[in-house]
Amino acid sequence: DAEAEKANAVLCARHVAEGRLRLHSEHLTRENIASLFARFDVPVEFDVLSLDIDRNTSFLWRGLADYRPRVVVVEYNAAIPAMVDWEVEYDASAVWDKSVYFGASLNRLERVGASMGYDLVGCTLSGVNAFFVRNDLTGDKFARPFTAEHHYEPSRHYLIRTPVHERGFGDSGQPS
Repeated sequence: DAEAEKANAVLCARHVAEGRLRLHSEHLTRENIASLFARFDVPVEFDVLSLDIDRNTSFLWRGLADYRPRVVVVEYNAAIPAMVDWEVEYDASAVWDKSVYFGASLNRLERVGASMGYDLVGCTLSGVNAFFVRNDLTGDKFARPFTAEHHYEPSRHYLIRTPVHERGFGDSGQPS
């Protein structure tokens, strides 16, 4: 929305003024993401793609099948055990309702990544983001096997300081 775009512009004003950063506010769907990337001149091959959509993440990643970033960082649903292949039902207009019904399991993202030529190489300790590297670049640089069972980290939202997630010990001085 326009208000969010304005707030982002203020935070990044210097980079925007220098032309190093362009900000756009769009509702992303599986159907429109590739055309938006093309419209905004995103190169086919680039360094890092970060997807944190809160609901339709795996579907949007599939929508970018023609793009070949070297690294993809994807939010996963750590409430789903590593061995379970699951993703939310696709609804282009839906947004996260702050429940655990969102996104996809790490197992599903491992499969999506593999189908697009990416290896799952690790996850954040907080159990929020998974890291995928294009398989022509992984070589012997990362811990194998490249599976959800090997790299899964459970949800540890107490490590994150946001109003959406439960508070941690370091936020208030008092256990929550």
